[in-house]
Amino acid sequence: FSAPRTFPPFVASLRHLRTLALVRLGIPEIPPFVAVLTNLRALDLSRNEIREIALPDASLAHLLHLDLHGNPLVTPGDARRVTSESCEIRLSRR
Repeated sequence: FSAPRTFPPFVASLRHLRTLALVRLGIPEIPPFVAVLTNLRALDLSRNEIREIALPDASLAHLLHLDLHGNPLVTPGDARRVTSESCEIRLSRR
């Protein structure tokens, strides 16, 4: 099984989407199209191949839950592996 190289173009048009789960797809990075999903509240990218977290912060103002468990995350700078079996990030907006 290999990761999809591109996602269907219609996915980026789902601007009112609130929850998105892209689990066990072999995705190597957070897909760029999530930047246009401005109403996204929950993003599940668990059990993929994501090594670094790079989120476009201004466009995901409503994101409250990011699940990255099961990804081979590394810490910035020294490339040490972070155990991500229970990596779940909950964001709080006030």
